[in-house]
This record gives sequence, C-alpha cells and structure tokens, in this order.
Amino acid sequence: MSQPPTQPSTNARRANQRLQELGQRFTYRVAVLLRTAQIHSPENRAMDFSLRTAAQAANALFDMVGEVNLIGEEHIVHLNEQRLHLDKSASAPVADTMRALRDWQLGGVQLTATTDVETWRRFIIVLQQQPVMEAGGTPDPDAHHRVNLALGERSGVRVLPIMRLGGAGIGGAGGGAGQSLLVQASRALSLYVRAIELMIRLHGQDADKLGGAFPAGLTKVLQALVDQVFTEPRFVLALVAWKQGGPYLPRHVVNTLLLGLALGRRLGLNRSALMDLAQATVCADLGMVLVPEAVREKPGPLTAQERALIDRHPLDSARLTLTAGRLSLTARRRLRLAFEHHRKADQSGAPKTLGPLDQHLLTRIFAVCETFDALTTTTPWRAGLLPDEALAKLQEDAGRGLDPALVGQLQRLLGRWPLGATVLLSTGELAVVYLSPTDERAPDRPVVRVVAGPNGETSGVGALIDLTDRDARGGYQRSVRRAVDPAAFGVEVQRALFG
Repeated sequence: MSQPPTQPSTNARRANQRLQELGQRFTYRVAVLLRTAQIHSPENRAMDFSLRTAAQAANALFDMVGEVNLIGEEHIVHLNEQRLHLDKSASAPVADTMRALRDWQLGGVQLTATTDVETWRRFIIVLQQQPVMEAGGTPDPDAHHRVNLALGERSGVRVLPIMRLGGAGIGGAGGGAGQSLLVQASRALSLYVRAIELMIRLHGQDADKLGGAFPAGLTKVLQALVDQVFTEPRFVLALVAWKQGGPYLPRHVVNTLLLGLALGRRLGLNRSALMDLAQATVCADLGMVLVPEAVREKPGPLTAQERALIDRHPLDSARLTLTAGRLSLTARRRLRLAFEHHRKADQSGAPKTLGPLDQHLLTRIFAVCETFDALTTTTPWRAGLLPDEALAKLQEDAGRGLDPALVGQLQRLLGRWPLGATVLLSTGELAVVYLSPTDERAPDRPVVRVVAGPNGETSGVGALIDLTDRDARGGYQRSVRRAVDPAAFGVEVQRALFG
C-alpha cells in the first residue's frame, strides 16, 4: 500500500473527484439494473437500456482504476478504499441493491475486466438463480463461489463474499458480528490516513497557533476513531502495524492514540474518557514540534544541549495546551498528560518535580502505548523491534518506567504475537497475524493469513488459518515458530491485513 499522503496535489483531488463521479454512476446503474430485473425478464428487450448503461458505467470506471471492489451495507458503500458519497436520488436504490445482495448471501460486486451487455445479462440470470437467505439466517460462506463458478472464469464481473468476525473479537473487546470486513477495513484505513494528514497540518502551524483550536475536522476524526474501538477494534490495532514512510512524529502520535483507545476500551473507559485520552494524546508532543528537526531526527547520540531541548518538550507541550482556552475537565486532562507523560512510574524522568506526583490513569495508558509504538518503529536513531520483542522489553520495564498492570493488559490485548506480526509457522509457511486470539488462555494461537508456502510457492496463499485448529489425533495442525522481519522476506503487511 502507498504511504499516507502529506499534501494532496490538485491532480490528485481531480482524480479523486472523477473517481467519485464514476463510482456513483456505476453504483447507481447497477441499482437500476437490479430494480429493472425485478420487473422484466433478463431476455426482455425492456432490459437492454439498463444492461447497456450498466456496462458503459462499469467500463468507464474499470478504465480509470483497473480492478474494482464495490462493497457496502445499505447506505454505506465503499469503492476500493474510498467511501462513495451518494446523493439523495441514488441513496435509496443503492440501499435496496446492497440489501438484495445480502439476501443473495453476497457482499458486493467486483470488476476484473471490461464488460458488455451479455456479461451483465448473464450476471442477472445467475443472481436470480441464487437462493435467498432466510430472515435471521447465517450466510453460506460458499455462496459467492457458486455464483462466480456459474458466471465463468472469463466474466469481467464477479461477486464478493459476506465476511464476518466472530462475536468475541480482540481480547474480548467486541467483534462486530455481521459487519463486512472490507467495509470496516476501508473505513478504518480512511480514518487513519485522514488523522495523519490532520496531524501533519497541526504540526505545520506557527508556534503561536499550536495550542489553539485543532485543525478543522480533527475532532470529528478523533470521535470516529473512538467509535471504531466500540464497533470493530480489530482494525484500530491493525492500523498500528503500518510502518511505511511518512514523517515519524505525526505517525507516532496517531499510532499511540489508536493503541491507547484500544487499551482504554479494554479497561472499560467510556466514550467521553476515551475522547479525552485522544485529545490529550494529540497535545502531548506538541512541544516536540518546537525542537529543531535536525535534533528530533538525529541518528547519533545527542549532546547535553540537544538532550535538554528534548527533555523540556513536556513543559512546552503543557504551555501550548494552556493557550487552548478555559480549563475544563478535558483541558485539565490534556494539560496533565502533556506535563507528566515523560515522567516514569518510579518518579524518575522529565520534568523534575518538587515532590512525588502520581500519574493520571490516562498518562499511564499513554506511556505504555507510546513506548510500544516507539520500540516497533525504525527511526534514524534506532532499529525497530519485532512486536513480540517489544512486548518483552515492556515487561522488563514494568514497575520502573511503566505501570505493570497496564503492561499486562496490553500484552493480553495484543496476544503473544500481536496483530500484523509476520510469523514463520511450524509447517514452514509464512503468515501475518490477521486476528488476535479470542481466547486469552491461548495467547500464542491467533488467526493468521498465509502469505507464502513452505518453499515460497503460492498455493494456499491468502488462506485464513485459525491456529487453534486440531488434527484428527487432537494435536494442533500449525503453531508459530518465531516472528520474523517482514522486510527481510518482502512481506507487505498492510496488503495481508487490508487486502
């Protein structure tokens, strides 16, 4: 996947606008086609106009972006990784379309080549032969295979499955049963990229504006991320595995924020407290923006003067936070986290205080999550650790620099092999941890996606494997041997996680 953009160009905005236009047109034409097919037989000439316009809309879209994945849930429709903005005239028929696909036990439509009228006529005929799922029933996971087999390998239009998560989810935090994985992934990824864009904008402001109002849209994005940990926490944690390019500080802030929300949700914090945590996390490192980039990004040891600049950034963050207005409870929490986030559980760290200062719970959550992300990210001054190595390092520091109870909670949240970790299996297969264990009694047995066979072959690649599966004798079919560096094996972690 491409790295998060910094400043979208005019051409990129125009391309996005064109994609939205073509996507809306295609989605609407498919909706009209399915609605017309409820009235007329696919062989009836009255269908020809709807078939022809559907083919034209599909081909215009395919010519622009290549393979197309259209998936949604009633009024929420995603085209590849973007949500389509449907106007009122298109919203109702498109919602009918998504409900109809779900009744046919399908999750969406895929374009793999250019199409013609007969392609779409065949598509309608095959769909009408598909059994309709009973109300409250469970979708047949093989329904899309049957439809695609009937369409034929050369058909330029295919169908996508309904993919569901189990009810337990990550660390018992909830699983979002019934939600399409592709829709949830696209929504989470869009929020992540948007959050980084807004953090870059915030850090690019003049110093006298840093502690003022957040950039337009940032509060809304933070609220959406809070909602995400309640509806589908998997993708909040999956995004933290993104370690590709872009400025370190904005990415580090967003990753810390996501980990903190997931950990806070596990601890039972309500939405209001999580929103306070999100806003406080944004403010915590504002003082780092005042440190010269040459010092922030220095690959070698810091001089005493450079270290002093780094050590004073909590004070600068607190000062900037004070300029935000009246001291509401939220503002006081921001201020406190900004001041004390580099103090340690054993009262060491910076800045120094006249006496003991017990850290706020939000600060302790922040400290654990910030440390984990920092340890797993390669920077000019340090090589990143593998996720399991970072968890072991956190455990070493528990009780001194970090709250041991929260370190334990983070370990249980992530599992022995955190989501996004690249692992070598006992079968010799290479895999990416796709879903953290739902059973905390088996922290070393997540669900993984195979990315390479034992000898590098492609057979079985893409398969989801639950490492709790047993063979006929009761033994585990596969186990994790060890974590490996994805870069060393050419593994695209984000592709494995988000498709």
